[in-house]
Amino acid sequence: MRRMLLLASAFAIAVAGLPGLVAAASAQTGDEAHGIGTLESWAHCPGGSIATFDFSATSGPSGEDATGVFSFVCSPVGSIAQQTFSGVVTCLAVTGSEAVIGGVVTASTSGAFPVGEELSFTVLDGGP
Repeated sequence: MRRMLLLASAFAIAVAGLPGLVAAASAQTGDEAHGIGTLESWAHCPGGSIATFDFSATSGPSGEDATGVFSFVCSPVGSIAQQTFSGVVTCLAVTGSEAVIGGVVTASTSGAFPVGEELSFTVLDGGP
């Protein structure tokens, strides 16, 4: 199963308001996107949990040979333990200040994103 829409809208909104945390670049030598952030009330975490995330992705100038990593952590809430998932980047497309990152989950304690799950998310550079 491939997850796109929910992650994309959450990241586009959340990261756009975080100046300097996301860097997206497109050049003849390749594309890259790196960033960190925090999401409150993210639909993929238990209610009241705060999600933190980070990602680092690179590819060739046409998106080929994408590599990198991503991770997400949902803070513990009450009796609900911390939930995490992380993975490897398999796709990167950068246009201006927007990057779409695709990947596969390789480690998870979250039932929402099991190992092997494909997903993609969109980030916006909210820089200065």
